[in-house]
Amino acid sequence: MSKSNTGKRHPYYLCQNRSCEFKGKSIRRDVLEGEFETLLKKLTPSKSLIVTADKMFRLLWDHRRRSQQARKVLLEKEGRKLDKNIEQLLDSIVEAQSPVVIKAFENRIEAQQKDKIVIEEKMTSCGSPVKPYDRMYRTALEYLENPLKIWSLGEF
Repeated sequence: MSKSNTGKRHPYYLCQNRSCEFKGKSIRRDVLEGEFETLLKKLTPSKSLIVTADKMFRLLWDHRRRSQQARKVLLEKEGRKLDKNIEQLLDSIVEAQSPVVIKAFENRIEAQQKDKIVIEEKMTSCGSPVKPYDRMYRTALEYLENPLKIWSLGEF
């Protein structure tokens, strides 16, 4: 930010890239951002590119959804296996005579129950995407369709 004799402030960008020919040079913000807006106007993509991007995002979203569902199935299988192991350990406790052996079985059961709780917590967070497709990629597609619109909103 620079200040004129009248007290008015003028914002500048300063290049700090050591390998750039403009290193150390200041460029007025309104000049640089004006040229950037002109460039954004030229970069507006074709409708076919937007459709292709939408298809790519949808493929990615579907892949993630399927991956989450597959993960949930694996976790359910692991949970059933732990239930079976716990049941077997309980049967073994009934047949055991030694207090030391019984205590060892109880410790193993407790550890497996903790593992089961962890699996159940993981299962609650998987199975479906966090947001629906339209909400997930809406901003990205809007930006691709009209990058100047997003820039002019001043969110960057």
